[in-house]
Amino acid sequence: MIKGVMFDFSGTLFRIESAAQWLRAVVVKAGWDAPQGELDACVNRLEELRAQP
Repeated sequence: MIKGVMFDFSGTLFRIESAAQWLRAVVVKAGWDAPQGELDACVNRLEELRAQP
C-alpha cells in the first residue's frame, strides 16, 4: 500500500547535472590526469547516449 508520494520539482533533493559536470567532477576527485580532448570525446559519447549521473 502506498502511503505517500513525494515530488521534487525544484531540485531540492535531486539535482541533474550535465554529463560534462559530473564526468569532470569524477575525474578530479579520482586524481586522474585526462587530456581535455579525451574528456570532451567521453562527454560527447555520454550525451549521445543520454547518460545521467
